[in-house]
Amino acid sequence: MAIPVRRPRAKWCRVLGVGAVLGVIGGITACVPMTPVPPPEPVIQMLPNQAEGFFSMPWPNHIRRTDSGMTDWNSLPGITSNPLVEPLPTVPLLPAIIDAAQRTVDQFGTNSAVFLRSMVALDDGSLPTPAATLADDASVQLVDLSTGDQAPAVVVSQERADRFRPAHLLTILPYPGHPLRPDREYGVLVFNSVRTATGVPLQPTPLLAQLRQPHAASMPMSAPQHAALSNQLDAVEQITATSTAYSPTDLVAFTVYRTQDTGREWNAVVDALASTPVPPISVTSIDPCTERPRDPGANLALIQGTIALPTWQQGSFPYLLDGGDIRIDPLGRAERTGTRVAPVQLLVPCRPAPATGWPVLTFVDGTGGDEDIPTTSAPVRRTNMIYGQLAPLYGNGVGDASTLLSLVGFPTLRSQQEIVFYNLLNPRAVRSNPLQQASDHLTFTRSLSTFTLDGADLSEPVPGTINADPNRVVISGHSQGAQTLPLVAGADDTLIDGVVSSAGSGGQYHSIAHGPRRLESVGRLTIAPERLDELNPLLHLVQTTIENTDGANFPTTQDFINVSGYADTCTTVETATHFARSQGLASYALAPEISYGEPTLDRIEATSPISANSAGRTRVQVLLSGGHFVYASNVDRLTAFAEEVFAGVAPTVRPAEFETRTNNCAGERYDDPPRLFGI
Repeated sequence: MAIPVRRPRAKWCRVLGVGAVLGVIGGITACVPMTPVPPPEPVIQMLPNQAEGFFSMPWPNHIRRTDSGMTDWNSLPGITSNPLVEPLPTVPLLPAIIDAAQRTVDQFGTNSAVFLRSMVALDDGSLPTPAATLADDASVQLVDLSTGDQAPAVVVSQERADRFRPAHLLTILPYPGHPLRPDREYGVLVFNSVRTATGVPLQPTPLLAQLRQPHAASMPMSAPQHAALSNQLDAVEQITATSTAYSPTDLVAFTVYRTQDTGREWNAVVDALASTPVPPISVTSIDPCTERPRDPGANLALIQGTIALPTWQQGSFPYLLDGGDIRIDPLGRAERTGTRVAPVQLLVPCRPAPATGWPVLTFVDGTGGDEDIPTTSAPVRRTNMIYGQLAPLYGNGVGDASTLLSLVGFPTLRSQQEIVFYNLLNPRAVRSNPLQQASDHLTFTRSLSTFTLDGADLSEPVPGTINADPNRVVISGHSQGAQTLPLVAGADDTLIDGVVSSAGSGGQYHSIAHGPRRLESVGRLTIAPERLDELNPLLHLVQTTIENTDGANFPTTQDFINVSGYADTCTTVETATHFARSQGLASYALAPEISYGEPTLDRIEATSPISANSAGRTRVQVLLSGGHFVYASNVDRLTAFAEEVFAGVAPTVRPAEFETRTNNCAGERYDDPPRLFGI
């Protein structure tokens, strides 16, 4: 009787059912050899039908979007939780939030990462350093397809798999502080000089050969996908031939996508404001002239008033779970939805104004702040200016959202103000809230620049009128208020002469990854907050959603100073560094500096003193060792900066004179030791 032979490569054999055995060979157990699983091919996976999940096709890619939004974000691993095998998050709304987020954008991010799944581990030594990504012989390149320019990038292979990503995830992050150009087509090109961990060159993905043939039903893509990807392949092969050191035959994988027109919505608001009359400040009370503790040497009058600010957000305030979107009319202007009467406070010198009027400085505080001048630590002395303070958006309350937010774990007004402004529960609102705040600040600044007051109304009467000088205007802000300063400054560089910023931010994914409060907020939506590092794909969906208001995407030209703290747990040092580099601010560090691999890309070096360092303007970030409120120890230095702007001269900054302060936001920053990002 023949005995089945055990084949050496078969790992196990199947025992047939007893009835079948008796019917065939009289009770003898038969072993059927299994076909061994072949080793994975050394390729980048490119399956347009995503038959093996979200990362079986590179993200982003143009075929993964439509004119009405994205198509597949809710298939990202880790979005859903299985209550049968794992606990639910505190707020189990992440699938609904991601589904809503993917309908708010129809193109991809300027600061967000690109992900391509390798089927095998890669040799890190074959991947380019950040500096090398600018060379035409880099093994992985991020290229502007309209110019052939290589963009600087961090290129890593994430080998550690978790609930959000598979192993061997080749990740290309636009180098922090170097956002991609808006509304441009980019390609990621992967060449055969990338090697596997065993030293084997990557092979072309099978998709390349399929795209060079007519579409067939057996291919892992639809006919429209085949046509679109064939056009992409033509574009990357052409750019390979003209702008790299490689031949098209060296290409092993690619992806092509278009970045968002990041300024579209803000430009629509600015255009609408241009045809909207500037509302006056209505004075409701004037306090007696007195010398104030923060402003020694002069008597000032505190003026309380209101301003009718145009609103642009659709739906019902505060847009906690729905509404908040901004609609654009056929002429490209935002559609106004109403008016919000906001309280404001001013400080006015109780003495005759200069011949041209008093210079103007406006200030918007951070989350939890308001318009109340006596209780606010202002960034400047107000002795020689008209100073105006407007609450940050939601600084005057969160409406009827308070009860619901208390129930889901945000019991304090401060925490509620933060979650409503940085509203991850409603992606449309998280995109539009900064736009509304920027509109408020711009409108308030324009109004204050033409402010006049009868000097006889002061408790110490002044002959004639006290008026503002519209030719000497500086804007300022802290934290949430600083986030929107680039939008305001860029919208009216003929009015605004300078910017004084504290804890300005760009590349918001950094603060979500490292800031304890943001991490806690996002952590309520997922059961694995410890995996929300800087290269987590979920954070790059968030970054893609909020690119339209990220400060890194709105360049400015004015005299500009930003003060940041290395230990800041709200606006983390990574965010501050990203912001400064993207704004073209020279960086002077009195604290340890962080790097993503190439110091010349991290910062613009500066030597002290710093003056007129950028086209005749003084543009600088001072990094101190302290926390979120280091600006409060440097009021005199920030005042000197503003007053030199008012005088029409390039300010001079001497960083060694700056002082630190440990006052900080609550909590400790998160790091996945010992990394700054999740390699």
